[in-house]
Amino acid sequence: MATLNEGPSRIHKNDTAGASDAEVAPSFSVAGGSNLAAASALARPVATSTPSEGRIEQSQLDPLKLIKTVPLVYPSIAQSRHITGTVVVEVKVGKDGKVSSPKFISGPAIFKDAAFEAVVQYRFKPAALNGQPIEQITQIRLNFNPM
Repeated sequence: MATLNEGPSRIHKNDTAGASDAEVAPSFSVAGGSNLAAASALARPVATSTPSEGRIEQSQLDPLKLIKTVPLVYPSIAQSRHITGTVVVEVKVGKDGKVSSPKFISGPAIFKDAAFEAVVQYRFKPAALNGQPIEQITQIRLNFNPM
């Protein structure tokens, strides 16, 4: 059992004149006498072991895979004006492989609605981390060109 010999508190200062502001370090003693070996054993660092290389495992990430697409509906106004372009949409692919939260990243804004309508119907084999499906954010590039 360790006991603490208390010195004056650094928090509380005496109002008496001539009181010393010097810091006092606490001293420890081990019950049962001055057994320095027992006290020094308390302060020795403990050896830690590092896991062997065979025990360190690396996470395995399987990427998501597109399994279903739908044809793009080319907006009639874009078709009549001969507008073409590539749209990039960011989506969240859930653990079930369904697409949600479409976000327009780039491309002609005239294709935004048609792009969103298409990508929310896409289906993926979800990404998996160590064999467990996970949500993942991905970007889908759609090319709007008249046929």
